[in-house]
Order: sequence, then C-alpha cells, then structure tokens
Amino acid sequence: MTTPQLQQRLLAHLRELARPRHALWDRLGLMSVRSTIREQLGALGEVEEHPFREGSEAGTNLILRLPGQNPQRAPLLVAAHYDGPFNSIGADDNASGVAALLELAQRWALDPPTRPVWIVAFDQEEWGMLGRRALARELRAAGQPLRLMVSLEMLAYTSAEQAYPIPAMRRIYGRWAAMCAPRCCRCSMAAGACPMCA
Repeated sequence: MTTPQLQQRLLAHLRELARPRHALWDRLGLMSVRSTIREQLGALGEVEEHPFREGSEAGTNLILRLPGQNPQRAPLLVAAHYDGPFNSIGADDNASGVAALLELAQRWALDPPTRPVWIVAFDQEEWGMLGRRALARELRAAGQPLRLMVSLEMLAYTSAEQAYPIPAMRRIYGRWAAMCAPRCCRCSMAAGACPMCA
C-alpha cells in the first residue's frame, strides 16, 4: 500500500469515527462507533465483546486476537479508546487512535508478526480509563502474560501547536510542535495547508 492510499484509508476512518460519542451525552454516537469498529475488526477475525461494569458505569471493550506466527508466545496488546470527550467530535481524542488501530489490525491480519497481537478498542476511557482497568484486572487475575501494551492516543491535531484544555498539561506533555511537524488529522497534510481544514 502506498502512503497516499494509507492516508486516504485513515481519512475515511476518521470521517466515520469523528462524531459526538460520549457514554452519557451521546450514547447513539457511541453505539454507532462501536458498531463500525466491530464491523471493521470482524472482517479480520472473531471479535470478542468484553462487557464490564465499574461502579455505576458500564461499557463494552472490543477485542480481536490475531494469532501471529507463533501463537504460544505472550501477545502484544495494542489498543485505543473509542469513546469521546464531552461536547466534541473527538477527531484527535481519539478517532485518530482508533483509525490507526484499524489500519494496524488490517496489516497484521494480512502479514502476521511473530507473536500474537491483541487489538483492543477500549470503552469508557473518558470516565477514568474504566474499560482498560476492567480488562487489566481480568488479565491479571487469569495470570495472562503480555509482552507489551501500546496505547494509541491522540495521534493527530490540526493547529500549528498542540493545545491543552488545562494549561498545566503543557508542563507534563510539552510543546509537541517543536518535536514534530504538525499534520492535519483528516488528511496528514501539513497543518494549515489542507483545504478541508484551513
């Protein structure tokens, strides 16, 4: 696949996923995005629905277990959360991470890595990483070893510099604009150069 083809596929995912999808205020959007992810991953293998309840909150993680070339090895867990922030379409947080997750799943399904890869779409991250905590607790209780866990989070933004909702976050996460060329979250063009986003 060429870079322009990948960019077009990522853009298509973003257009499908970037919509209000908060667990309390945009439940239909959340269910729609969950259905889209289930359908996309289901084309690659059996998708496990992992329902959970944390206190008064409930959600559903989606898990695709790709066997890899050597299924006996401890798996890699690669994940992104699919719920979104309040009052936002969540293109950056976290449709961008889910778009990348779907493309990685496609690649690894066609060209399996040495070890198994578990593709996980977490629910209820915006409420304190509830889906992630529920799965981690179950894996720990079952004694399931993991080789590595990678979380795909907020991979795209359109401004010349990353903005934070709380100014103190800049001290934690830094000034990303100095470390990488900002790209449009919809098409990967240089920020400001995209005719759709300018």
